[in-house]
Amino acid sequence: MSNPTTPPAGDALKAESYLAKVIDLINQDKLTVWHTNLEKFDPSNLEDHYRLELKDYSVEISHSKQPNSGADSFIMLFTNLKYVSEGCSEKIILAYLHLTSDQFHRFKQVAQTQTDRIKKIHDEQRFKSAMDPIDKALEDVSNTPEGAALNDHQTEDHQIESHQHQEEPKSEVDYTASSNSTQVATT
Repeated sequence: MSNPTTPPAGDALKAESYLAKVIDLINQDKLTVWHTNLEKFDPSNLEDHYRLELKDYSVEISHSKQPNSGADSFIMLFTNLKYVSEGCSEKIILAYLHLTSDQFHRFKQVAQTQTDRIKKIHDEQRFKSAMDPIDKALEDVSNTPEGAALNDHQTEDHQIESHQHQEEPKSEVDYTASSNSTQVATT
């Protein structure tokens, strides 16, 4: 008989059906994978960790190394946050499944593909946002009458020419020294 406080476990065969459903939902962008940045933690044995949110539940998929043997362990964990008191909750592990290395790496590949897809969409939106004013300026120029640019250049050239031909006031200074004072004459 199993311990009632220990969550039920399943093997890689049972995990396959859940993994297939999760992967299908990720590929449709109905579920978003959150990859945990392990550099922010001290995950002694944790190698990789992913999280998916399902309303009140979470699915966590992780790769860790067994502390004694160094063997790889791949787990799919089903959790629920239980409301304990105001502003306080605890994570309840509902069940877990053992994954094979192939299953984990297949999931990891799908997660990375989704991350790349989201990044590409975000980068395209940023580019479009940055280029909107340029596109508008180009459209405005396209809608100006033909020859307007030539007229603008002729006006500019005329302004430059007339500025170059303007004579600037000349001043000459005559320093004459006398015994009592220095006279400065400007013409």
